[in-house]
Amino acid sequence: MHQRQSVPDTNEQRIADLIIASHILENEKVLDSFGHVSVRSATNPNRFFMPRAMAPALVSAADIVELDLDCRPVDPNAPRTNGERFIHGEIYKARPDVNSVIHSHSMGV
Repeated sequence: MHQRQSVPDTNEQRIADLIIASHILENEKVLDSFGHVSVRSATNPNRFFMPRAMAPALVSAADIVELDLDCRPVDPNAPRTNGERFIHGEIYKARPDVNSVIHSHSMGV
């Protein structure tokens, strides 16, 4: 029997998954240029990662911003994030069991 190896749950892995999710969701037309996805930090549940304000198809590791639950960047010199980041922060505050949020403007939704 082949046993699947588990991937460690680190911030680096969550950021890598966030980048892939942004690309896949854009490719599948779930996200348009205004949609975005975020992921809660693996090490600090009071923080989350989100791409800077940009098209999801172009997101890279350099574009990821760490935010607190009040949606303030941890790094004061971080690039501007989407104005709708407050949706993400409020969901993470209200639902500690949620580890990712997607805000979509998809016509199908």
